[in-house]
Amino acid sequence: MKSILITGYKGMIGSRLYAYLSALNLYNIHGIDIVDGSGDIRNITYNRHYDLIIHLASLTSVTESIKNPIEYYRTNVEGTARLISQFPNSKFIFSSTSAIYGEGLSHKESDPVSPMVPYADNKLLAELLLGKHSDKNLLLRFANIYGGKKGERNVYQIFEEEDILPIFGDGSSLRDYLHVDNLCPIIHRGFDKSGLYNIGSGILKTVLDIANEFPNKELKYLPERPGEINKISMDLTKAKKDGLII
Repeated sequence: MKSILITGYKGMIGSRLYAYLSALNLYNIHGIDIVDGSGDIRNITYNRHYDLIIHLASLTSVTESIKNPIEYYRTNVEGTARLISQFPNSKFIFSSTSAIYGEGLSHKESDPVSPMVPYADNKLLAELLLGKHSDKNLLLRFANIYGGKKGERNVYQIFEEEDILPIFGDGSSLRDYLHVDNLCPIIHRGFDKSGLYNIGSGILKTVLDIANEFPNKELKYLPERPGEINKISMDLTKAKKDGLII
């Protein structure tokens, strides 16, 4: 039975993926997460082997990465390097980000990248490390993932929990939003894949589109946040062709 380690298994994606894979009864699933003291990827020391590492653990705030670039680098880049050194014979599935591309629509995997903030820089560097580690690794550039547990600070969770909806800028920023429950089977279908793929829903929404899904709540317009991309989407042709997105 294949043994799997999920880093960040208590987070929005990790908690849902852990439950999803465990319910299949096909794998030995283990998890580490700094929030429950089971492991910090920056100094992890394990003496066992895992067939597959699903690497989700990361610091993810664009704004905080600008304020604390060294902390973000240590976790997102040095932490990834630490995992590779601890599990040199494991295959990795890595959660990267569309933010690597920078501004623009319909980015293909072969397009030039233009990361605008330390968070996106970190993810690109981690991709490069994993690409050099093994050509069997799978690198997934995610669209905006939503649908997590209470307290997760993605736009849907914020709008569900707040009485007054914060709109940064004019609300026209455009993104692809993918529900975490739709992401889990995509990751599972990637167990026998390798290389780089864009992952999303293909459905684009502005922040105001999402706000309109909460019609009884007041809007509060705020200044744009530094480093935020205005409009971004990815071409999903490769992921659909190869059966990751169905």
